[in-house]
This record gives sequence, structure tokens and C-alpha cells, in this order.
Amino acid sequence: REQYEWDHGHIEGAKLWPLSRIMQGYLPDIEKNADVILQCQKGYRSLQAAQILKTRGFRNVTNLIGGYEAWL
Repeated sequence: REQYEWDHGHIEGAKLWPLSRIMQGYLPDIEKNADVILQCQKGYRSLQAAQILKTRGFRNVTNLIGGYEAWL
């Protein structure tokens, strides 16, 4: 999610790492074998982010289907 969405609510314990940053080549500073669950507002951008991270060697990446809206 982008900063303005994050500011309106987010899942406790989540880390902010917007798709826009990932698309610019800024990858999260986490182990490539760590369990990663991605979520955006509805699940579309996080799916894109998951695909990018997988192509960059992250092994355990999951997209939260339906995103933050479904989680609520």
C-alpha cells in the first residue's frame, strides 16, 4: 500500500513497502527465504509485488487475496 493508504489503516505488525518502491528496484531488507505475506488495498498491487519478489529470488512469498479490505 502507498503511504496515504497506510495512514488510513493497516494490519498491526505490517511493514510499509509500496509497490512503487519495488518497481523502482528497492527491495525489502529481509532474508530471501523468509515468509513474506504481501497485502495492498484489494490484492492486485500486492500480487504484482509478489511476482517481482519471486523473480528476484524471494522463495516464500504469498499474496493476501482480497487485500486489506478483505482482512477488515
